[in-house]
Amino acid sequence: MRHHSAPLSAVSGVAHDAANRWSILMPTYLLKSLPLCGALVMALSACTSEAPLNDTDSDDRLQPPAVTIASPDNGVELDDATVDVTLALSGDVAALRYALNDATPEEILLDEVVADYTFELNAHPGSNVLWAEAIASDGRTARDEVAFWLSADLPPQISFESASQTPIFEESFTLSAAITSPGGELDAVELRVNDANISVEEDALTLVDEAPYTYSFETVLTLSEGENLIELRATHGDASVTETLLLTRGQDTEAPTLAEINLPDGSSVESRQPWLSGRVTDNVEVAELRLLKEGADAVIISVNEDGTFGAPVDLLPGPNAFTLEAEDVFGNTTSLERSLYFGARTSAGGSHTGAILNGQIFAWGRNNKGQAGVGYTSNLGDTDPAHPDAPMPVSLGEGEEAVALAFGQNSSLALSASGQVYAWGDNGDGQLCVGTPGSAELDEEDRLEPTLVTLSEPAIAIFRGNSHSLILGASGQVYACGDNGSGQLGDGTTESRDLPTPVEGLEDVIAIRAGSASSYALTASGQVYAWGRNSYGNLALGTDDSDAHPTPAIIDGLEEVVDLANGRDHVVALTRTGELFGWGLNASNQLGQQPDWEDGEVHEVAPLTTIDASLNLARVGAGGNQSFIVTAEGLAYGWGQNGFGNLGTPTEDDLTNAEDPVFGLVGLDDLGVGALHSVALRNDGRIFTWGWSFQGSLGAGESAINAWSYRVPVLVDVEAP
Repeated sequence: MRHHSAPLSAVSGVAHDAANRWSILMPTYLLKSLPLCGALVMALSACTSEAPLNDTDSDDRLQPPAVTIASPDNGVELDDATVDVTLALSGDVAALRYALNDATPEEILLDEVVADYTFELNAHPGSNVLWAEAIASDGRTARDEVAFWLSADLPPQISFESASQTPIFEESFTLSAAITSPGGELDAVELRVNDANISVEEDALTLVDEAPYTYSFETVLTLSEGENLIELRATHGDASVTETLLLTRGQDTEAPTLAEINLPDGSSVESRQPWLSGRVTDNVEVAELRLLKEGADAVIISVNEDGTFGAPVDLLPGPNAFTLEAEDVFGNTTSLERSLYFGARTSAGGSHTGAILNGQIFAWGRNNKGQAGVGYTSNLGDTDPAHPDAPMPVSLGEGEEAVALAFGQNSSLALSASGQVYAWGDNGDGQLCVGTPGSAELDEEDRLEPTLVTLSEPAIAIFRGNSHSLILGASGQVYACGDNGSGQLGDGTTESRDLPTPVEGLEDVIAIRAGSASSYALTASGQVYAWGRNSYGNLALGTDDSDAHPTPAIIDGLEEVVDLANGRDHVVALTRTGELFGWGLNASNQLGQQPDWEDGEVHEVAPLTTIDASLNLARVGAGGNQSFIVTAEGLAYGWGQNGFGNLGTPTEDDLTNAEDPVFGLVGLDDLGVGALHSVALRNDGRIFTWGWSFQGSLGAGESAINAWSYRVPVLVDVEAP
């Protein structure tokens, strides 16, 4: 069954007024001096903490959200711990949050307008308090709360920590279990092994909690050879429960276990050698860990004493399948099949957006320079031809399948499976790399549809800056074109180029990145090179300056970097050990905040303290004046500028720390961060957007309000071909 996002209605006329009112807030990377507030939209974040407010009077269909807990009734007494809950909803409800007692709140993103929402909860005996909160698309909330009583005459529950049918090789075995008694304190615990009663020592049972009564049970058993049937019985009053565990003492048949893999299966990476890490364990000892790829020799991965491991994985553009195979000292093996996608399947520019589904490009949003690639220019409201305020297919030509996108301010790049690069949109500085060889005149003509870039070798990666572009060739050579006023093309000059020009002094490059007027390259050894603008400490030289830096130089203070992301003028780096570092512009706390950072800029590499150290980080992302991390579970956490809903959370304030993940989204495979909005691909193939809605940037069609902050994600209605 297909689901749709809640209608994002806009009233004709009113929405037009809103667009006029906020048109001056048009996002741009062209701001040359954010601290001087030369452009209003960045001045809102850099010079004042106030965000542009959504005008709720601009559309009478955006009624305040309302929620009522229709069941259970307030004050009711129940005799079943499983409670059916129904929420009655009205008004503009885009998302829900609810919790029972002191539990962590659940967050639900609604795909469609519903009058009621139902779910189940497990209550505990005695008094229970349930609250629910409805959240509007602009962050407004409504709340309801009920209290009810659950009868106490309930049987205990037993959960063994040892798995059934686990082979045991020692005569002595420690049996561990958790026992919960929702009805009250336990009266008895009995143990039998192979039909023989076993005396339970008093210290085997430890009370852990009283709400509800929870115990840990632990005792040492002597096992016979062959099968051993363990029966554990717990009693409270007239209610009891018996759980069994079958253990076999004999020869080792257990294979190693692979866990804590940092890169989510099927997720996108923007490096030809991403760092794969995890943990391998075995009940006896791991003998070898191998990485297997079809048509390639097995790669032996070193395993540390604690079972952790890490290694680079060689990838080609597009999907890549491989297998991790672990073997123990008895020859038992386990295999984990994984897939990684090399290339960005989603991308957000200034106010236009794109996604790749099964090799087909879809684009939408601002199209004043032809950046949507549909063959013409347009503005919101145009009908002949139609403005792409919802996803429209973009063709690279017959037989060409797209594998990567790179959208900049008003220009777009795409990489095909055959290694060809295509460019379209704004070409005012030659940033499309489609000039004529031998011509002395810079090609500044915009392209309204994908145009082939001539390159001397197949390309494997692309990236867009504000007015320049970077391409990584299969040989590891980096090419650049476009504006070169700050030396961002890395060719030793400040002369702009309209053809791919080799960047000097780089070897073994595995990833490329570009800021507004600066460029970066990551090498296989984990070093980062930088060149171009340093007005805000972009190059981590220890100071800022207005000079051009046209030659790549190694950034000091960084080791074993595995991923890199940049916004307008700041950079975030992730290392093999999961540490975050950053430098550059910090006017919106996009690098976090530390006591000695006073001028809104960080001029040298600094450790970032913006995230929970326990998170298993997979990659980093950045755009405009905000930063993101993506975890191994596919959760995206953002911090920095948030006045336009940039971070995908209901709050309106800029964030110093990565406090909450993007609302309601789990299992993200791809994340594209633009100037003021973002786009994400979930592992079920669905696409979501959030942030500043301008000229159709969120892809929600006519139902979207123009010049409006959408603080919770919007489902984009597009299906893979």
